[in-house]
Amino acid sequence: MAPVQHRPGDSRTGLRRRFRLPVVLAVALVLIGALGWAFLRFAASPPPLLAAEPIGVAPSARTTSGDLETSKSSPEEGIDEEANPPRPASPAARAVAEGREAETAGDLAAALAAFERALALEPDHSGYLLEAARLARALGRLDEAEAHLLAAIELAERSDGVNAPAVAAALGQLGEVYIEQRRYAEAETRLLRALGIEQRAYGAASTPMAEAESRLGLLYRLQGRDDEALAVLTAAFDTQLAASGPDHPFVAARLTNLGDLQRRLGRYDEAEATLRRALEIREAAHGVDHVGTASNMLFLADLYEDQGRYAEAEPLLGRALAIHEAAYGAAHPVVVH
Repeated sequence: MAPVQHRPGDSRTGLRRRFRLPVVLAVALVLIGALGWAFLRFAASPPPLLAAEPIGVAPSARTTSGDLETSKSSPEEGIDEEANPPRPASPAARAVAEGREAETAGDLAAALAAFERALALEPDHSGYLLEAARLARALGRLDEAEAHLLAAIELAERSDGVNAPAVAAALGQLGEVYIEQRRYAEAETRLLRALGIEQRAYGAASTPMAEAESRLGLLYRLQGRDDEALAVLTAAFDTQLAASGPDHPFVAARLTNLGDLQRRLGRYDEAEATLRRALEIREAAHGVDHVGTASNMLFLADLYEDQGRYAEAEPLLGRALAIHEAAYGAAHPVVVH
């Protein structure tokens, strides 16, 4: 992200420092990271890389490629649980369950170590590779994230073909890693390839296509290619609007990216309208106490700070902090930073 700049003599510089990092995390890990992970599942060929159920399921629930499926049966459908007891989880699944618990507790290093244990047992599991890459990114261990994503791309190309949506999804994540490493030329190559795959696979109106456009627009913004960034982020919003309708949380993500660029360009009235609409969508979709809603509060507060409207910014910052503390606990890295 762009370097943090503080105003000389600003009595609220400490306040800005305290809340700038969550804003950056919201951009890098929530809007194009956490949502990006949702798109990985959306974009992958059926069955998805990870099903809605936890990874730690019995081996009988796995497909031959290592993907997971949601169970179609239940006790109500006549299964005799005493005659057919659940099979014990595999060692890899147990490691993943430990990783989930560690991540919930805020220990990302332990979570990553658990997923790496799972990968040692099942090295060709796409879901484990992508989860390990996500956690490595969150820890700033970008070389490890790159290695996991390259392995995921190779696996997807080998199993699904070089133009498969799963390849595009992993390429998008790899592009983000290269952006964080400021390897912009390599990032653009991967993101343009991902965009082409998504367009061929899904057409002009799809969530994966909108996500691919968003990543590219964010890259252009970081490079100072403002006109290109504005055009691509506007296109991403239009694509998402056509794909999901006006009130979907993914539309809020596109609006947030667009509004933040408008803020950086000094187009404050447009930015305020865009970011307010994004916050309204989040509140309607998730409620006023959701961490996604809190992230949008931070973007709007950032706009108000840039305009010197501190009395309007501070309540938003306080609410966002309270939401994150309630969701993660006061000791979680997101809250501490």
